[in-house]
Formats: sequence, structure tokens, C-alpha cells
Amino acid sequence: MAALVNFTAVQSRKYLRITDKFPTVSHSDGGLVEIGAVFPFKVETYDGETGTVKVEVSRDGTNFVSHDDEMQVVHEELYPIDDSKLPVPPPETKTQQSPT
Repeated sequence: MAALVNFTAVQSRKYLRITDKFPTVSHSDGGLVEIGAVFPFKVETYDGETGTVKVEVSRDGTNFVSHDDEMQVVHEELYPIDDSKLPVPPPETKTQQSPT
């Protein structure tokens, strides 16, 4: 049986990659999620309501890091994903103009 769970970005927009882990790693989906936008994900359940997913986050859509390796999720619940596990963005480099 499957459940539909929802994820949303808080603090900043970010790329999410969600992987269904029950009964085994079966499928992943993801994309850029804006603050407050809802990203729905269908997950297999072990009791008709509850499943387990891996949540990964990225600032650029290519370099993902784990946010939660074993997140328990429940049908129709909303899960906010914050910036706590996002890598710190590289400092902006300022180019100096030479005087003319």
C-alpha cells in the first residue's frame, strides 16, 4: 500500500532528492523546491500509513548531502526541510577593477 507525503522547503529554496527505502531502496524523485511550495512524493508503507525515506538536499542540484537517512513519514503529512544540513555556500569573490 502507498502513502502520499509532502515536503516543503523552509529558510531557502533548495533541491530535494527523496528516496523510498521500504521495503528496499526502490525509487527516487526530486527537484528544486521554493520556500513554502509543496513537493509530493509517493512512498510504500509497512502499515498502510507509515513509510521510510532518505532525504537529500543540495543548493545547486548536483552536490547532494544527506538531510535524514531514515525519516519516518506518514500519509498526507507535511515535512518542512530546513537548511541545517546544506553545505555552506562558497564566499562570493569580488573582482577588483584596475584604475584607468
